[in-house]
This record gives sequence, C-alpha cells and structure tokens, in this order.
Amino acid sequence: MLESMFREWFEGRWTNQRQAYNNPRGQSFVHILHEFDGVNFSCTYRYARQKSAYRYFTAALHHDDGHILLKNPVHDLRFKVQNGCFTTSDEFVSRGIRYVNEAYLGPTWYHVKDQGFDVKTGRQLWGLEGDEFYEFCPA
Repeated sequence: MLESMFREWFEGRWTNQRQAYNNPRGQSFVHILHEFDGVNFSCTYRYARQKSAYRYFTAALHHDDGHILLKNPVHDLRFKVQNGCFTTSDEFVSRGIRYVNEAYLGPTWYHVKDQGFDVKTGRQLWGLEGDEFYEFCPA
C-alpha cells in the first residue's frame, strides 16, 4: 500500500512554472520526469530552455521497514510518511562536495531543497539560496 501510494504520487511530469514565473530572476524553471518501469525510477531533471538534462539517475524502489527507499549509485533516498506526506532529509559529503537534500512529496506537490557546497571554501555551487525550496506541481 505504502509503495503504491509513493509510486502514484512520485511518478510523472513536474514543473515549478508558477514559482519561476513569479520570481524569474530568483528561480530557474525546471522540468522533472519520473518514469517507473516496474522496478526502477528513471529520473530526469532539466531547465526549461535546455534539451539535455542537468541530472539523470535511476533508482530502484524498495519498501524497507515502513520507509520507501530509492536506491541509486550516488546516495540512497529514504522517505518516511510524516504529516500526510512523504519526507526525506539528508546531508552527506562526497568528492569534496557537501550535499543538502530535503524533500516533501504530497499527492499534488513536490517541494525540494537540493544544494551543493564546496567543502573547502563553503561556497554554494548549486541550488536555491538559504532555506528556499523548489515548488513543483504536476505538469
């Protein structure tokens, strides 16, 4: 039941068009595509005016002790149900970059904080500033 609900909510096309149009200088317009083949999600992220993705990964879907686990080669995402939505929050360091990932998935919305910081300098390499989230809706 939990796995099918996650799959239903996560799969599909998403954009943050409303957010980007309301703040065109501060928000990139991003398209997301999550496709499920029965075992894995193929996840593609691209900017609106670009044909090629800036991020692509596959993640195997697992149900693990009341959590939904998306296993991928870089870092696994562990979602739990909290306050009526799926949530994940994690920080890790890999190859000199500190990754900050936080997401909230509801039936018709997907809010994501995706930031990267240079470990040596602390300089932010990507993502929205501070505590801002990308606010995605079904496309």
